[in-house]
Amino acid sequence: MTNSDGSRLPALAEYAEAESRLLPPALLAARRIASSFAPGRHGRRRPGQGEEFWQFRLARHGDAMRSLDWRRSARSDRLYVRERESQVPHALLIWVDSSRSMEYSSEMRPSKAHCASVMALALALLAVRGEERVGLINGDARPAVGNRQVESMAQFLSENESGEEFGVPPSIGISGGSQHVLISDFLGPWTPIESILRESAGSEGVLVQILDPNEMQFPFAGRTIFKSAGGTIEHETFQARGIRDGYLGALEERRARLATLSASLGWHFRRHETSKPYAPTLLWLLGALERTG
Repeated sequence: MTNSDGSRLPALAEYAEAESRLLPPALLAARRIASSFAPGRHGRRRPGQGEEFWQFRLARHGDAMRSLDWRRSARSDRLYVRERESQVPHALLIWVDSSRSMEYSSEMRPSKAHCASVMALALALLAVRGEERVGLINGDARPAVGNRQVESMAQFLSENESGEEFGVPPSIGISGGSQHVLISDFLGPWTPIESILRESAGSEGVLVQILDPNEMQFPFAGRTIFKSAGGTIEHETFQARGIRDGYLGALEERRARLATLSASLGWHFRRHETSKPYAPTLLWLLGALERTG
């Protein structure tokens, strides 16, 4: 594009920069990440109503004559049906834990809350790019399509704080065509987490546990005072290294419980460390959502 009034270009650039500063940082990061993924609408990786060829399968009793692919059948002594890939838009509903525990970060790393928001928004951008509806369970808003919806989600996440020490997943309604992604550190009391998730049996979903490297490695020694983000829990020890094995054992037990519970529900589970790149987890998420769909 050309502009005879070159003096307007610096002003336009300044305006664009000022506007970008109004966007939540998590959204800007999410856009950069989403832009690295292949664009375009994606299928549901299963047979259904759509335009793209999916697969040939052997004809079964009850298949309509018009569904038979005579060209493929002519190459064999059996009858084949040509199936298309389902591309029916569905709703992707995301919960991002906004509890005080998610504010934790170490050694100038981004907080768990920031990483959870970036991951949620990048996933939402990929979903709307595929013409799918997306929404936040936190905001109790109806899922919708388009970048404006993602911007509304980003604004909500940048302003929302529950004030609770630890997060508990929300109740999930069982409705056809909806998938759920729950992102949290899942470090709160186990009983309410398990109870809520078991009530979600019959729905489709994924759990992503986000942890800081210090939480995973426990690099503490000597006299240490541990405080929860909300200040309601405090523990002082003069031999931090002496409790390391017990802590790591409890953390591994929590991971195993989450993985086992997810599997029992037909869900998928993955752990993400805040110091690691987002792309591997996002790729896994996309695959997990296809497998649950």
